[in-house]
Amino acid sequence: RKHFALTGTPIENRLSELWSIFDYIMPGYLFSYREFREQFERPIVINEEKDLQKILVKMISPFVLRRRKSQVLKELPEKIERPYYAEMSGKQAGLYQAMVNELKAELSQKSAEEFKQSRIEILSKLTRIRQLCCDPGLVYSDYNEGSAKTAACMELIESALSGGHRIIIFSQFVSMLSVLEGKLRQKKIEFYKIVGETPKE
Repeated sequence: RKHFALTGTPIENRLSELWSIFDYIMPGYLFSYREFREQFERPIVINEEKDLQKILVKMISPFVLRRRKSQVLKELPEKIERPYYAEMSGKQAGLYQAMVNELKAELSQKSAEEFKQSRIEILSKLTRIRQLCCDPGLVYSDYNEGSAKTAACMELIESALSGGHRIIIFSQFVSMLSVLEGKLRQKKIEFYKIVGETPKE
């Protein structure tokens, strides 16, 4: 019996995701998770040990087949990127600035060693700032003042639909998709949402 794993994001948030994939296809190859965490994950993530990173890459590379879109779908046109800016204002801008100032003040008081030890906590706060940029409702449950990004996204959706197009929206935050879902229901726009909990049927 053989197992294969297919993913576009082998390491999306944490190095443990790579361990999880290998534990499914080759149980024990990357040791138990406790051993993997102590031998690889913590030294690589917290101490940025490049030599250990190279060892891990060498261990997994014989079992990883990577293909780029250009290698398998030559007929597809090049991707066109059009940046679309949504400037925060009002309460959202104030909350954003307050959170950024709080993090800056906290970081300015940390020594280099303290900074290394609290990297996970700092990354968590940066994630909250990114969520606030999407929609403050992702961070504050009682927020109801609107969001520049949500408004811009709805404008793009409605523009695409009025032109007879269909549209796919991706977000790193499932909670952001839920915010858009509410807006789409209000405007009676049909949609289908696919997230990790969506049944395969």
